[in-house]
Amino acid sequence: MKTTSSLVVQTRVMLFKGEVYRLSAGGCSLKVRSGQAWLTLDGRDVFLERGETLDLAAGRDFGLISALGHTPLVLEVLGNTRPVSSRGKPAWGIAR
Repeated sequence: MKTTSSLVVQTRVMLFKGEVYRLSAGGCSLKVRSGQAWLTLDGRDVFLERGETLDLAAGRDFGLISALGHTPLVLEVLGNTRPVSSRGKPAWGIAR
């Protein structure tokens, strides 16, 4: 079992009401930082609110995520490793 604190932010997405984000990979976790999320995964609807996390099984083709309500949805895609750029270096980090 993985804990949210051991995961690293892979992507951060902000959506407004009426916008849709296509999540193209499983094997990650989603954490809602602000707003409410409506996810459709394998024909099943899931609703998450601020502070809630959902673990997605590996091998999932894709899912659709929408914002509900008037508060913008801020969603983090969490994984076990830092994102890597095409040059093999971390895609983000602290500039020194």
